[in-house]
Amino acid sequence: MAPPFRSSNSNSVRLNTSLSSRVQVSLLLQASIPTFRGSGGMWWSLDATSLATPTAFQSNPSLVWQFYHHRRVKALEASLNLAHRLLAKLPISTFLETIAPTAKSYHLITQNVDRLSVRTLDELTDSASTNSTLKPNEKPRMDSIIQMHGKLFDVKCTQCDYTKEDLSNPLCLALGAAESHFETFHDVAGLEGKNIDIAISELPTCPQCRALARPGVV
Repeated sequence: MAPPFRSSNSNSVRLNTSLSSRVQVSLLLQASIPTFRGSGGMWWSLDATSLATPTAFQSNPSLVWQFYHHRRVKALEASLNLAHRLLAKLPISTFLETIAPTAKSYHLITQNVDRLSVRTLDELTDSASTNSTLKPNEKPRMDSIIQMHGKLFDVKCTQCDYTKEDLSNPLCLALGAAESHFETFHDVAGLEGKNIDIAISELPTCPQCRALARPGVV
């Protein structure tokens, strides 16, 4: 594992891009969440980079929503592991001092969209909030995570500026039914003639203007 590097700002330390990438893919595997290009997942034969585009969503919003709904389900089912918990502690000044004594701040730049790092930090923050004896430098900073590829649980309107995190499972009845339909299949490549085309009217919609909504990673 490559060591952290110091940025031009002497008051900050961050993980370099390659290290951040390797760490985050490892976290996905440890949490039993299929990676975009990993084997064994129901959707692994589809190129996630081609699905995560505005063009793909405009062309087939049903398919894109089903793809990301499956990832939402897996992320909600996943358990936090020791790696998540250790990384979540680094934004705490007193803990960071033991790892990098001269660092003043720390940011986790994650390529993952699964919210597990955020969930870990949320739990740590909730625990700290109940301990009135903790000093400010003994509490985690909620702005320490940068999710560079978007947020899987954000629901965004395609027409207005509405954006909100929604942890509901399923987001709508049609997506829940589609997920149940695919449970017995191992790969979307073997679903010819069995795929479900969900009507736009049955996909998630914006609560403000009722337009079609999209995942926060498209």
